Amino acid sequence: MKVGDHTLRECERCGGLWVSRFAFQQICTREEQQEAVLGFEAVVEQGSAATKPAPVRVYIPCPECGKLMNRQQFAGCSRIILDWCKEHGAWCDRNELHRIVRFIRDGGLKKSREREKQKIEDEKARLREHQMGLSALSLHPNEGAYITSGWKEDSDPLLRILSSAWLDLNK
Repeated sequence: MKVGDHTLRECERCGGLWVSRFAFQQICTREEQQEAVLGFEAVVEQGSAATKPAPVRVYIPCPECGKLMNRQQFAGCSRIILDWCKEHGAWCDRNELHRIVRFIRDGGLKKSREREKQKIEDEKARLREHQMGLSALSLHPNEGAYITSGWKEDSDPLLRILSSAWLDLNK
């Protein structure tokens, strides 16, 4: 069937759609393609599999290459799980392509990118803290023991005695 500039394959039994990788990318990035998807209604026979409760989900093969596809959440936070073949495209269960377009048009991709940026910033901050903790430790040049920076060996006689005893035990 034709949806916008793209030909999609539809399962007449369940209303699912096979969307090539190129078509999927175009639909996700071009507003006129999104409008075409929203204007399209999947035709499903009465009493078909689409109206019955869904069975336990299994991995399905790619219609192009026959390899089992990966199940992956679209945009990481959409709550729409698609079957993906990295090389060929995506299988969208009934109305999932509509839900994806609505998610995009409601600003979902922007929110997803902001969420990912925040995760990266949080991880950078965590790594900076960890690095600062590590840089606070320095290798003592004479004994080869780790001590905190700023500690002077002769500033506390008790620490000097304990340090010497520790080094003597580890020889």
